[in-house]
Amino acid sequence: MPQRHTLIAKEGWSPIFSFVLLAFLLQYYFGFFVAIPTGVVVLVLLFLFRDPRRDIPATPLGIVAPMDSTVVAIEKIMDPYLEADTLRIQLRGRAWGVFTVRSPMEGKVNKQWFNAVMNDIKPSVPVSDEYFAQWVQSDEGDNVILALAPRFYKKMPLCSVHSGERIGQGQRCGFIPFGANSTVYIPANSHVEVRVGDELTGGSSIIALLVRAH
Repeated sequence: MPQRHTLIAKEGWSPIFSFVLLAFLLQYYFGFFVAIPTGVVVLVLLFLFRDPRRDIPATPLGIVAPMDSTVVAIEKIMDPYLEADTLRIQLRGRAWGVFTVRSPMEGKVNKQWFNAVMNDIKPSVPVSDEYFAQWVQSDEGDNVILALAPRFYKKMPLCSVHSGERIGQGQRCGFIPFGANSTVYIPANSHVEVRVGDELTGGSSIIALLVRAH
């Protein structure tokens, strides 16, 4: 089912409305100039919670960037979540990028890990500060893990899709205030489409292509 899109992330509606109301009350009782600082806060919140529409690429085998980010590392490694050989693409979130999180691939959400670095998994390699991870499996059995480490907001990422649900390529699946660094674990035989240093747009930039055996 298509998601209803709003230009402001729903996670920001409550704080924005609260400050708009406060600004109105300050202007009504104390005058325009007293309300100016609160009005500035409203503008800052509108910027932080912006959620522009993104064009999802018409590439069924494509794996897209989960957030606005920069590629910092690409390497073959043992997936710490599924214990399988994978390619790991590490992405650094942009400080002033859009903070919406999008699914790298279409499929079923098989499992989610919360506070991944502290739970009972015993990774073959460190997961560093990954607070949240989501396992998506395609209808053909391809496995992709998206792991997130909030940069400044050290609380659980807000997630709107749960285990057992289907999710679309580039579909909005959460929001992390002030951004996050992300790691995408993809099948080892995937064809990587990016290089270290590339700037990516969440939900639109293809980072890799799945390879099907003929």
